[in-house]
Amino acid sequence: MNEYEVGTTIKADVTFRDEDDALYDPTTVTAFVEQPDGTIYTVVTITNPSVGYYYFHYTILSEGDHMYQFTGVTGSISSVESSFFVAVEYVHDDLDYLIQDLRFHMGDISELKYNTDFLRQALIIGIKALMRKWRNKYLYASGVVSRNVGVAYEYAAPPVIQYSDERPIMLQAAIIIKSADLQDSGWDIASWRDDEIAYSNIAGSKALLDSLQRDIDELELWLRSRLFGGSRQSLEGFRLPRNQREGYA
Repeated sequence: MNEYEVGTTIKADVTFRDEDDALYDPTTVTAFVEQPDGTIYTVVTITNPSVGYYYFHYTILSEGDHMYQFTGVTGSISSVESSFFVAVEYVHDDLDYLIQDLRFHMGDISELKYNTDFLRQALIIGIKALMRKWRNKYLYASGVVSRNVGVAYEYAAPPVIQYSDERPIMLQAAIIIKSADLQDSGWDIASWRDDEIAYSNIAGSKALLDSLQRDIDELELWLRSRLFGGSRQSLEGFRLPRNQREGYA
C-alpha cells in the first residue's frame, strides 16, 4: 500500500501500451485526483518526457484515501489507468527537524525505504536511549524535549538541543534502525550456487555490519569527548563480538 504523509508532494505516473505491449502516446491525456471528501482535483499540468510515459505532481492536503486516474484517448479508443494511495497526518515532534539529517545519513535520499513516522520513532527511541548515558541531560515526554535544570549546558536555549548534541542523537537513531535491519535480514544471509546460478548476499550483510560499526564507533567518540567523561557504557543496539567486528567470514 502506498502511504504518504499530509504535506508531501507525490509523483503519480502512468505508461500507455498498445495490444502489442508497445509504448505509445494517446492523442489526448487527462488526469484527476479524487480526494478523501469526494471532491475532484483536475490535473492541469501532465508531463510527457518520453513516448508512452506521463506523470504529474500532487501536494497532499488532507488525510485519507486518494484515487488518481489517467485517461488516454486516441480516436474512439480510450485507455484508463488508475491507482490509489493513503495520506496520514502524524503528530509532530520536537525532534522532527532531525528527520532529514537522519534520512540523509541512512542513504534514503529518494524517501522510499523509510517513511517519516518510522524515522520519527527512531529518533524518539534514540533520545530515550541516550537519557541514561547523558544522565538525563535532556528529558522527553509527549513529543516535547526539555532541558534538565540540574545540568550545566555550554549554550543557553534556544534551541533546546545544543547543536553539538544533534549528531549523537541522530547516530543513536541510526544504530537502532541498522540493528533492526540486521536482525531482520540475519535469517536470510546465505550463499549458494548450482550449475547455472550463483547467489550471495554476504557482501551486502558485511556492508551493513561495517556501516553499523562506524556509527557505534563515532557515537562512542562523541560520548567520550563531549559529554560526561568516565561513564562509558555499551550503546543500545546490535553489538558484535570483536572477531566479527574485525572481519566477516
